[in-house]
Amino acid sequence: MNSPKNLVGIFDSGVGGLSVLNAVRELLPAQPIFYIADQAHVPYGQRQMEQIRSFSRSITHFLLNEGAKLIVVACNTASAAALHALRQEFPEVSFVGMEPAVKPATKKTKSGVVGVLATPATFQGELFASVVERFAKKVKVLQSTCPGLVHEIEAGHLNGKKTRKILEEAILPMLADGADTLVLGCTHYPYVLPLIREIAGPDTTVIDPSPAIARRVNFLLEENHLIQEGTQAGQLTIATSGNPQVLQNKLHYFIEKRSPVLPLLWVGDTLIINSLFQPVADELSEYDLSAVSHITVDAIGKPGDRTFFLQATKSERTVTLLIEKIQLQGLMEGVDEFFKMIAKHHPSLPEVDGSYDESAMHIQPPIKPAFRIGDIGVTFDADRDMVCLIARELDLNLPEQKGERISRWWCTRAQWLALARWSKEIISHGRPICPQCLQPMEPEGHFCPKKNGHKH
Repeated sequence: MNSPKNLVGIFDSGVGGLSVLNAVRELLPAQPIFYIADQAHVPYGQRQMEQIRSFSRSITHFLLNEGAKLIVVACNTASAAALHALRQEFPEVSFVGMEPAVKPATKKTKSGVVGVLATPATFQGELFASVVERFAKKVKVLQSTCPGLVHEIEAGHLNGKKTRKILEEAILPMLADGADTLVLGCTHYPYVLPLIREIAGPDTTVIDPSPAIARRVNFLLEENHLIQEGTQAGQLTIATSGNPQVLQNKLHYFIEKRSPVLPLLWVGDTLIINSLFQPVADELSEYDLSAVSHITVDAIGKPGDRTFFLQATKSERTVTLLIEKIQLQGLMEGVDEFFKMIAKHHPSLPEVDGSYDESAMHIQPPIKPAFRIGDIGVTFDADRDMVCLIARELDLNLPEQKGERISRWWCTRAQWLALARWSKEIISHGRPICPQCLQPMEPEGHFCPKKNGHKH
């Protein structure tokens, strides 16, 4: 990739560090940022310290290769486990880490009791012990690991019943023990700050360290003459070692600016760009296949973390596209009406079977997608008795998000009906889609943000 000037690298085990990214971008809007969510290993809080150090070291190597001039370890757990080791191994690099904001909390508290919400690994680290030893000798410090909270935030359940229960079980005992100040010791937790404040009440001070981290980044960049000047927004790259499509769908919960998500892959202890999910960089603007010999859809991954592919073949040419589950579901829900319309306007056409052999319906190599689908639709040519699927590229870097590349695949009505039936089978293997917020629904119930978190 072409690295922008004065790049800042930020990483976390998941989406939590985006709270730090937001604070940095608010203070330094022109600064280019490369953000890594190591979602293949989320959460870090339950892992061994040495393992977290290994992840952090490899991510640092990746960011330095991308041209990062400063690296923010936007994860309290990784800071506790790896920050000291990173500074020793990369002495020429400026690092900014997360330190539990115990010091400002001791200045804010009137009761002399402070509550800290963090992960087990953060509490086990030398950094937390050092902070408490230095600044909290005369203050009682309460701790809660908030089991399961990171998982709920990663899933976008920012106001769900389970999220509230976890927070109530953590905060209410602290309040009962006299705490009047709470410290957010995990970068995921600012995303549930409204809920924390609601539970803690107006008399409790809640400290989010993200603005202080942004100020420290600004200071170091200024000191090293790395501030990116200008009024234009800096380039933002977001990458994940998890499923890029899943993160893309949930980004709106965590950042305002939409951004494509770069897929990463762990190969042993090395982090690389995952070419499986990368659109093919070629000169073709159109992918037309007339009278395809095969057309299908498939999903890779476990339920809740699946990536959907649409594929067609003619002769020796195979074209694969990335498609969202909700796009596929919407397209296939209209199939019955589509065939009724054809029968009404062209009654002389024979009925078609639409049966399929499941063993032949899974996608085949090459599965490297030509592009990600933005707009998709279908039309019918009665003279040829052929169905045409038309898909246009989604390009988030363009103002209207419509890319130049278009795919037109012509198939028979029997092939289209078989595709529709197979698609419904594939969709049914995952989680159902909420009709209100268009997000997957959990088996135990779905707390929909469109219904203010009410379960249905």
